[in-house]
Amino acid sequence: AQVQGEIPPVTAFAHWPPLQIARDLWSEMENGPERQAIMARVAGPRACILGRKKDRAAGAAFVALHGSVAMLHALAVAPEFRRLGLARAIVHEAARWAQESGATRFEMIVTQVNDASNGLARRLGMPQRAAYHYRREPTQ
Repeated sequence: AQVQGEIPPVTAFAHWPPLQIARDLWSEMENGPERQAIMARVAGPRACILGRKKDRAAGAAFVALHGSVAMLHALAVAPEFRRLGLARAIVHEAARWAQESGATRFEMIVTQVNDASNGLARRLGMPQRAAYHYRREPTQ
């Protein structure tokens, strides 16, 4: 796996455990405590990627290794910081972290209805391999 593109300094960085600001960003964008608890239970190498834009934390993602495959999930960018290249920088930093951690393959896990992330994956040359969606019980 070769990482392409340079990430401007302090635009995105990998760390674990997630800083509170990353947890807050995820919660604001529907990656609440239940999904974050799954991240905490992952065995093996994992990282939170925090993205910064205009001198503030503005996005976050989770990446973990399973064998030699890295999977990025829970990519979230605050609405006022979208379309500024931050998601791309977060993905590039996740790929850099994955490569340094021994990954030979990098995947993004994206729901079918997430048009922004699916579009980003296409622009990054990542073909769709499968599809998934969340189900909720009907409310009465």
